[in-house]
Amino acid sequence: MHATLTRRLAAAALAVATVITTGCASSGTTSSSADGVIKLKFWGDWSGEGEQQFRTMTAAFNKTHPKIQVEYVVQEDILTKFLTASTSGQAPPT
Repeated sequence: MHATLTRRLAAAALAVATVITTGCASSGTTSSSADGVIKLKFWGDWSGEGEQQFRTMTAAFNKTHPKIQVEYVVQEDILTKFLTASTSGQAPPT
């Protein structure tokens, strides 16, 4: 039961982060290829087991949503980087 709850919470976090990332889109945040695939970068500061869980979830999302592809990118000192990028209109950068 604990594993199921963890998966659901992680999936919800990914969905929220994807919406936030999309909502914060600037000219460099998303890209689309000639075939119409939208590519998003998802920042996080989880590493180790947490990073692996997010990579597993993004792979599953990407497999079931071929027109939207999410890449999880580990960021150190994420708050400082996000605030700096936000003030320059580049949050989150590609």
